[in-house]
Amino acid sequence: MAEDATTRQKDIFVMPYPKPITKIITHKNIDMDAGVAIAIAKLVGEDHFPGIKEAKVEFVGKWELTLQQMIDEGIIAFDTGWQFLTDKERANPLAPYYVIDHHISEINKSTTLMVAELLGIVDEPIWADLIEFVNFHDLEGSASAEQILREEGIIIPRKVMRRIKLQSRFGLSGVIGYIREGDVKTFQFIRRFVRRYLYKQTRFFIQVPKEIAEKGRIVQVASSIEALFIITDLEGVPAYSRTAQGGQIPLCVQQDSNGNVQIFINQRHYPIIDLSEVANLIQVLELKKRALAEGVSAKFKRSDLLQGTACNKYWYVATNDQGKIWTIMNGSNKHELEPTLLTLDEIEQILRVGLNPLIFHRDCPCRQGGECLNRDCPFYPYLLDRCRVMRTTHSPS
Repeated sequence: MAEDATTRQKDIFVMPYPKPITKIITHKNIDMDAGVAIAIAKLVGEDHFPGIKEAKVEFVGKWELTLQQMIDEGIIAFDTGWQFLTDKERANPLAPYYVIDHHISEINKSTTLMVAELLGIVDEPIWADLIEFVNFHDLEGSASAEQILREEGIIIPRKVMRRIKLQSRFGLSGVIGYIREGDVKTFQFIRRFVRRYLYKQTRFFIQVPKEIAEKGRIVQVASSIEALFIITDLEGVPAYSRTAQGGQIPLCVQQDSNGNVQIFINQRHYPIIDLSEVANLIQVLELKKRALAEGVSAKFKRSDLLQGTACNKYWYVATNDQGKIWTIMNGSNKHELEPTLLTLDEIEQILRVGLNPLIFHRDCPCRQGGECLNRDCPFYPYLLDRCRVMRTTHSPS
């Protein structure tokens, strides 16, 4: 019977509603599945559910409405109601069109997924993650990831277990539980969330790729390492460049309209990229451009380049838990710094040198087994690891 109901729901979808939708009914103590399903329908379902955008939402425990009354009055139910229909009403091909409820025997999908299927948005990148999350959360619960790992016989480290529990407790569903102040306010919160989610996802999957296509340029800066260079104020460019749709580009260099520049690594796909020498070069060259580099190699040690000194007054070097640099930022939306004096062309050259450890100054005698020039070498102020290695392995003892 459940299979027939699902099939009927898909088939009947082409049939128009006799009257516009005027009211949406859902259960009391609204949960994430019901809230997201209604919010999605209101945001993008007007063509499929005429009138739903302005339809009133009502939270009920039980109702005495007949299916015919729902049809006549333009009332539709989400995530509840199938249990209140008579056997005769359930057999009506219009029933699953007016009562969209996954609590039908053996239907292993959330109401959000059912609505998404009706709207044809299940596989759209804009919606896919949210739909998948709500679906598995509603059917399996917040501990589903932990359960899957256990079923696979994987021993879960205590730190990972702790983070799974925290993410479950303070994730979207947890937040909904904490802010619950009645069904109306809870739904308003969920609706605001879905609206902002749609806005950001639309920007990410539509506006950002368009911006990259129009303003970006991809440059080979080292063997097997490309960098996207772009001047834009649009958020999300580095993140999109790391995705499959964005080409999984190793590096992204973004300059905003104020002149501030951020350099990001695609850590997930290129964990071996080391920006440490790039950071040294970029900070010292910044000081040189500002005529502040006189005696920098005497004033600062290599470690100072990553600490609170004049070296990083204009650039912030961010590292992960392992101490590896994942971004170099000349300001951000959280940290206001004076814009760099380095041009994007100069930064491109810095990346070429910093990511190619076999590049030395053309006058370097160490390459021929000679004595290191030390402070007289133009590369000395940059405190590069490659120079230290060259001095210790190639200079005469």
